[in-house]
Amino acid sequence: MTAECAAIVVIILLTAGIMAREGKTGLALAVLPMTLTPAFYLISSFVANFINRWQEPDIYLVARAAIVVGGSLLGCLIMGFLATRLRNKTARQVYFLLCGGFNLILTVIILVKILPWG
Repeated sequence: MTAECAAIVVIILLTAGIMAREGKTGLALAVLPMTLTPAFYLISSFVANFINRWQEPDIYLVARAAIVVGGSLLGCLIMGFLATRLRNKTARQVYFLLCGGFNLILTVIILVKILPWG
């Protein structure tokens, strides 16, 4: 899952860079919150190892899951702030549906991979 999240971050950053280069800085900023969930997944392993030194051994997976969910929530908060700049209600709804749906589905997939469900 690490390679997939790294690829998602790179692709979204390249897309935002192309949009910014074409003069569409608003669209480039609107796309960036989608990078937070995979970026927090990439960071979660290091942070969970650091936290695990002082806690019980079982806290590693919970810490990783909490960091990923925190990244997803932060992405949603930033999307909400950026959506206030959209004047059209339909555009705002489509933005939330697509970007919020992407973050939600990616968070669920990552949590299924991280947490042992058996």
